Amino acid sequence: MRPAAGARPAAAPREPPGHPGPGGREDLLTVTELIEADELTPADEHTHSLADTAEGVRHAEQGHARGKAAVTVV
Repeated sequence: MRPAAGARPAAAPREPPGHPGPGGREDLLTVTELIEADELTPADEHTHSLADTAEGVRHAEQGHARGKAAVTVV
């Protein structure tokens, strides 16, 4: 069913007051500080060479990935 002509689209959900929003600079700085203080460890599960990228994608698509995968390009 199509909306009536001139109908306004539904409003996007709003975050609660004071919520910093996704991906803000402050969040990135906080995460960086935590990593540098060894209070947070990034979950890099695998690092693949560019030649092995397809293998890494297959691994993730099969649901085996538990962290982020990285591709090394040199």
